[in-house]
Amino acid sequence: MRLHTIIVPDEFGDWEFGLILVDEGSLYIDDKLLMDNSTDQLDGDLFFGNGTREEKGTIRLEKDKEYHLHIDFNNHNLVFFTIVFTIVRGFQIGRLEEASAIGKLVQDAVDLAARSEAVILTAGLTSDYAEEGFDRAQMRLPPGVDDMISRVLKANSNSNVVVKSGVQREMPWIDQATSGIQAFFGGNDQGNGLASVLFGEHNPSSKLPLTFPEQLEDFPSHPFFPGKKGISFYNEDVFVGYRHFVTRPTLPVIGSFGFGLSYTTFQLGEASKPIVDISTTEQTINVAIEIPVTNTGKVAAGEVVQCYIAAPSCPVPRPAYELGGFSKVYLQPGETKMAKISLDRGAFSYWETQLGGEGRWSVVDGEYKLLFGTSSTDLPVSSIVEVESGFTWRGIE
Repeated sequence: MRLHTIIVPDEFGDWEFGLILVDEGSLYIDDKLLMDNSTDQLDGDLFFGNGTREEKGTIRLEKDKEYHLHIDFNNHNLVFFTIVFTIVRGFQIGRLEEASAIGKLVQDAVDLAARSEAVILTAGLTSDYAEEGFDRAQMRLPPGVDDMISRVLKANSNSNVVVKSGVQREMPWIDQATSGIQAFFGGNDQGNGLASVLFGEHNPSSKLPLTFPEQLEDFPSHPFFPGKKGISFYNEDVFVGYRHFVTRPTLPVIGSFGFGLSYTTFQLGEASKPIVDISTTEQTINVAIEIPVTNTGKVAAGEVVQCYIAAPSCPVPRPAYELGGFSKVYLQPGETKMAKISLDRGAFSYWETQLGGEGRWSVVDGEYKLLFGTSSTDLPVSSIVEVESGFTWRGIE
C-alpha cells in the first residue's frame, strides 16, 4: 500500500520526521528514503501496544517548495488483537521543527507577554501525549512547555494559565500565575466556553474530580509501578485517589479533590441536627441533614457542599474519611439556601472479604463524624451520628 501527499514547508531548515506503525513501512521524500521502519523494529506503546518504536529522520527543506512525501506500508504480519479490535492496522507520522525554530517561538511569546497588559496562556497535551493504551511514565507537560510558561510568567506577572489535559499534570509555576484553570478536554466548542469564563460572562461553579499532587512520587501507586517484568500490583489497597491524600495530609497538593473557585465567595453555617433512622433488623440507615449556604459575594454562582464520613475503628484499614454525599445549590448575591444531604447505609459501610465464602458489606457500631465543606481538605463544619449496633448486608445500593 502506498500513501502519498505533498508538503510545502513554511520555514527553511532541518525538519525532523517520525514514523510509527503497525507492521512494516518506510517513508520517502521526493523518492529518497528518509527512514526505514520495516527491519530491526522495536516494540512501542501506541496502537494499544501493537505499534513500533518511533523511527526518526532529518532532512533540510526549502521554504515554499513542494515536496512529494510517500509511505510504502504493508501488513504482511497482521497483529491479531483483542475481541474488541480483531485486527489492528495503522500508522502515525509527525514532524518537528528544529530546536532553533521552537526557541524563537518561545521567545516571541515572552516578548509579547512583556509588552501586554494581561496574558492568557493556553498549554496542555496534544494527541501525541494523550493517547490511550499505555501507561504514562511521568506527569509533566510536553518537553519545554513548563520552561516556556515560567518565562512568560516572569515577563508578565498578570498572567493566567489554562491547562488542557485529561489527567493531572505537574505545575511547578502555579504559584507565580495570577490564576490557573484546569480545562480538561472540553470538545470542539471549548474555546468559546473558556472565553465566556475568562471574560466573566459565565461564572464557573465546578469542582476537581480528582486530586492534583505536586509530584508523581506522591501518587499511592508510584512505589508499585511499573513492577517486575511489566506486572504491577494494586498494593495501595483502598487508599486510591483522594482517600490516599486525606489519610496522608502532609503531602503537598496543587488542588484537592472537590476543590474549585468561582467569581464569588460562600459561607457555610452550622449543620442542622441529623435526622437519623437506623434499623439493624432491616439493615438500613437513613440520615438527613441540612447546611445553610450563603453567597457572600457579588456574583450569582453555585456551590457544592460535600459530606465526608470519618468512621470509628474497624477490623480493616480505612481512609481517614470518605465522601458520603453532596449537594449543589445555586445562589444569587446575598442569598442563603439550605443544602440538603441524604446518607444511606452504603455511606457507612466497608467491604468485608470472607475466607471460603462470599464477601459482604459491614457497618460497625460506634460514633461516625460527619465533616462538611467545599473540598476534601476544607471541612469547617461537623456533626455526629451514633450507630449503636452494627450489622452486615449484601447487595448493591
